[in-house]
Amino acid sequence: MSRTRSDEMSVARSSRTKEGYPCPRSRDVTFPKLIKFEPRNGV
Repeated sequence: MSRTRSDEMSVARSSRTKEGYPCPRSRDVTFPKLIKFEPRNGV
């Protein structure tokens, strides 16, 4: 549980930078995580 929203965003950024373009794969793996974490933190 050491990963926070900021960390998730950083990881997504790194993946995008490495790939050079937001691949559909990274998207599916990153977006669902952020979406799932957001509501949980809000509640």
